[in-house]
Amino acid sequence: MILLHNLRAAIIGSLFYGVRAYEKSLRRSASPVARYFREKRVGLFTNSAQAELLAMSTSLYREICRPIVIPGRTSKGKSFYGYACFDRMLRSRLVRCRFDYLVYVDEDCFLADAEALLGVVKHFVENDYGFCGMPDGGVCRVRRHNPVAINPFFSIFNLRQIARVYDQQEVRRTVFDDSLRRFTPTSLLHAAHGVPADPPPAEQPLAYDDFEPYYRIFFYLLRMGLKPLYLDADTSPLDPTGITTCLMDHRGRALCHHTWYARHFATDPVQRARIEGVFESVRAAAAKG
Repeated sequence: MILLHNLRAAIIGSLFYGVRAYEKSLRRSASPVARYFREKRVGLFTNSAQAELLAMSTSLYREICRPIVIPGRTSKGKSFYGYACFDRMLRSRLVRCRFDYLVYVDEDCFLADAEALLGVVKHFVENDYGFCGMPDGGVCRVRRHNPVAINPFFSIFNLRQIARVYDQQEVRRTVFDDSLRRFTPTSLLHAAHGVPADPPPAEQPLAYDDFEPYYRIFFYLLRMGLKPLYLDADTSPLDPTGITTCLMDHRGRALCHHTWYARHFATDPVQRARIEGVFESVRAAAAKG
């Protein structure tokens, strides 16, 4: 119980100072993204367990803002990510008080186009969506699980809508059932449930499963009537291994590149070199304008 209390205190303290620094950075920025985020009370969050990787990804927001960082580890070394992190952000009184919308980006997800970011957030707000992201099956080659849920490496949440319906206990009890299949974003599924790879797409059936603990959040929000905005994705041209995913905005423009395997960044030289290579390509493209 003491450890749980300390964890909550650490997160609340980190949130408080992170929110203050974020709001200050928005006020100082002349970026159109920053102006819109101030006007619409949009918070930009990330979750980090790798300081070096965090510094890389957040450098791409330098002209916009200073993202709010949720620590990926406690002082005791306990991991804090995935379902626990999203549940905490969506329930936080501080977050709900200061923001109407929440944009979340993983630390190994590199922003490619600030205009695309602004465009997709505007589209989300103006059309009153409930949540947004890439389906976690049938869209990119490395994820073949449930297409009704999203993989939230880049995600947007309508906090005003969520605050009215979110019940932590009900969310915890939520599992997938066939009534949710109607939300399958069929138009985004590549080559009938997969992209060309080994084995062939015909042997890559979608898994309408509960693979990730955070799925339950999206299943619950769908059952409560929130409207999803599913985004398309493809294999990133910046990664010769074919692992990195390029997420598109609602108009099909490259929005960000998600490298996956952040947990291996500090321990696996091959993965580190691959992730650094994608980052350098994104940074070079941004420098060219």
